[in-house]
Amino acid sequence: MSAAQVAYDCAVLCEDVRQEITQKSFLIGVISSELLLQAFPSVISICIYSEGTVIEAGEFQSRIKAIDDVGNILFNGALGVSYNFIEGRFSQADRLQLTVQREGVISFIAIDGSSKEQTLLKRQVKLVPISDPRDDVATMLGIPP
Repeated sequence: MSAAQVAYDCAVLCEDVRQEITQKSFLIGVISSELLLQAFPSVISICIYSEGTVIEAGEFQSRIKAIDDVGNILFNGALGVSYNFIEGRFSQADRLQLTVQREGVISFIAIDGSSKEQTLLKRQVKLVPISDPRDDVATMLGIPP
């Protein structure tokens, strides 16, 4: 069987995707614009839910690459899931784990069976230091540190 050709048209970054009994996908912890981390390096487990169109039927193995804005490869590999796609619409959820070293932008790229790359989404990574909740309350009350 030849490799399927696909075109992605939607992707969502989230913490997890679960399948409901009705076969609907349930996205948990959607990361809409910024990926906020409390320290570097951080090992994160995330999920990319994507949808698209199968242009040419065939065998398809999901492969994702994640790179930062200076070209460091954070993840690159097949995700162990193979599909036999027929023409029409498809959806899939890919789980990956990566180590983030710095602030910047991470691009998530899908690679199809013909090694064609398509950027699914990009997210800004920001460091948000851990704060003591007592400091926040003191600040609200006007109490100096």
